[in-house]
Amino acid sequence: MNPADAQNGILSFLYRAPALPGRLMSEGNWASVRAWEPETSLSDGALLSFVAGLETRGFLQRSANSRFGARLTREGLRYVEADRLAPDEDINRNLSIRRAILEYLASAYERNPARDYGVFAEDIKGNAHSPHGISEDDFVRNTFALTEDGFVEETFDILPQYAISADGHAHVLRSRALQQCRQAFEEMDRDGLSPRAKRARGHALERLVRDLAEGEGWDIRMNSRRPGEETDLILYREPVCYLVECKWIREKVQTHHLRELTGRLDLRKGAIGVFVSLSGFSPQAVKLAGEIRASKQVLLFGRGDILALLQGRSLAQSLSDKMRALAVDCAVLVDGQAVK
Repeated sequence: MNPADAQNGILSFLYRAPALPGRLMSEGNWASVRAWEPETSLSDGALLSFVAGLETRGFLQRSANSRFGARLTREGLRYVEADRLAPDEDINRNLSIRRAILEYLASAYERNPARDYGVFAEDIKGNAHSPHGISEDDFVRNTFALTEDGFVEETFDILPQYAISADGHAHVLRSRALQQCRQAFEEMDRDGLSPRAKRARGHALERLVRDLAEGEGWDIRMNSRRPGEETDLILYREPVCYLVECKWIREKVQTHHLRELTGRLDLRKGAIGVFVSLSGFSPQAVKLAGEIRASKQVLLFGRGDILALLQGRSLAQSLSDKMRALAVDCAVLVDGQAVK
């Protein structure tokens, strides 16, 4: 068996494995990898060799009490979900359960911020994920992930209790804000808008980008006016300043649109331009962004980039990726495509 296929199979098995009895919930789902049944049989030595390789990569932890016992680490769980190594149904269910647990614990905290105790597991399992609740295995798996992320804190009295952490609450607030942004975008993007509403979409897009940036803690200034310039948005995070132009028009953005932004960059030394266009960019505009990179940096955000931000991708990471592509690869990165 191909080693990569074998290791991916082991990870997928552990991702879906039921919890072994007698384990604390915060310990995650331990399982015997010997129970994994690949298409071709593996010797104990070959199987343990694959397990050792996954342990070296930080994707699983081996049991000190069982030769074949193992569990996924948080890194392993992320890897399985990012590469879709398990069935989509299982991955989507676990992501939904984590969101439900966090929202339930956040609501408990918001009802009584002064409480110094948590919520019992049975309460969470019975109420957090309507209408069917959360199974024991799913609760163990996802509580482990949330505690490893630092989003949930587990305490013990007679029985374990769970409370949302400060980081977990901040995550929930950001998730709620993202949901509001998605709803606002869907309202702007629907068919049947009046001509007046379509003309107003550019300003609505500015507010959407502002809200996305605000959720990440950027310093923001809207509709900045100075003699000779008017900028939709200015984003600042030490030590970088971004001048942001937002357009939602019928045709693709052309070179003259970009030149208007680069002209404003002349007035703010060291600033980087960001052009957001929901209608995309003409090939000539993309080419211009690449040609002027040595003197002025303009990063392009298309519809796909905005949709990625609405799904939770970090604005800071997106800006960093686009800047790296421009400076290192001499390429303009827009909607996931690098254009040289």
